[in-house]
Amino acid sequence: MRCTRRTCASTAARSTSCPDRESTALNTPQLLRRLAGIGLLLAAALAYSPYASDSLHSFALSLVAALGVWLVLPNPVLLAFAVTMLAAAHSRPGTAELMSGYVYPAITVLAALTLVVAWRRRQAADRSKQSSTP
Repeated sequence: MRCTRRTCASTAARSTSCPDRESTALNTPQLLRRLAGIGLLLAAALAYSPYASDSLHSFALSLVAALGVWLVLPNPVLLAFAVTMLAAAHSRPGTAELMSGYVYPAITVLAALTLVVAWRRRQAADRSKQSSTP
């Protein structure tokens, strides 16, 4: 049973503490996961250097940031959208460098395909809901 003000107020003792509130304490796994994600995002932001010439450094920071976003908001569509935009911003197709010439464009295509698949699944789910409703 979810603890609301009404259920706590309707108890015989009229106490201010509700026994179900213990489940929403500050040490829940979701809060710890989100705090870890915020910590990873902060670490990636602090370690970022716009003057770094090493593309592997920016790729590793992008992975850390993506993991941080996933820990804060575990939504595959959101993460795929963020990865698509970030990889597209770093890619330079056709250049001889491995990371910006080949890896980032491949990641962009894979993340965009993930978005298309999620969009098609949502359309199929909407169609099945519409066909089952009279």
